Amino acid sequence: MESSNLIADFIARPFPLWNNALSVRLVDDNFKALNNTYGLTSSILKHAVVKENILPLTEEVGCMVIALPSKEIQFFFDDHGLTPFSTDNLFDEAVAQIKGAIAVFEDVPPVKDFIIKIVKSIVILKAEDPQTDISYSHPDLPFSVFVSVCDQISPITNLRVAESILHEAMHLYLTLIEGVSPMISLNSNETFYSPWRDEQRPVRGVLHGLWVFKAILDFYCVIRENAVSNIVLEFIDNRIKLLKKEIAQVSGFQHSKGLTSQGQILAMNLLS
Repeated sequence: MESSNLIADFIARPFPLWNNALSVRLVDDNFKALNNTYGLTSSILKHAVVKENILPLTEEVGCMVIALPSKEIQFFFDDHGLTPFSTDNLFDEAVAQIKGAIAVFEDVPPVKDFIIKIVKSIVILKAEDPQTDISYSHPDLPFSVFVSVCDQISPITNLRVAESILHEAMHLYLTLIEGVSPMISLNSNETFYSPWRDEQRPVRGVLHGLWVFKAILDFYCVIRENAVSNIVLEFIDNRIKLLKKEIAQVSGFQHSKGLTSQGQILAMNLLS
């Protein structure tokens, strides 16, 4: 079946959002377009021949690696207001948090399979505020996510980092879908209120927000029964409550003229 037909079927019945059949097809198609090779550095430098510094993770996560940014791509971080985590004596602890976050996905094997498939490299970021998690992805870097780690270890550390990884992986996934089936009307200037930014935002940003946070909501609803402590359960319940409230605030978004017919169907189903 053509990818466009798979996407049409998925959009009509989009749950679970990490649909592995479609994500595998789209990742494989885009990976082949890159000649079955991918690197953060080469993607930023437009396929320049440079050596990329990486730190492999465990065999359980396939070819996923920690990317260690070199001076050649520091401009990218400067341009996007990002600060890579320093590879000092705390770096091992940061990497341990990434591994712990990936282990969280083991409670939902289809989600772990999805993450392993779509995320080829992770860049660890420095967060300016210990209470604020930072994550980032870029459409020109189809298989990379950028996430911060926690300043202090707590029972919810792995959950916080796991949410950031899933958040950015879902952005990457929707971008791959849009590469085949546009969700936003061409040259649209439409905006809609975004509860995640508390301001009017371009329709594409709101659709991505709805898509990402609905996936996170569904993930938390699935793993809630596996909470190992009252602290973890309270964290999950608070996130579920907030996410439901935020998603309710974009009610009516499916009628936006800035969405294509496919985008309207997707938004309607995400809000249903």
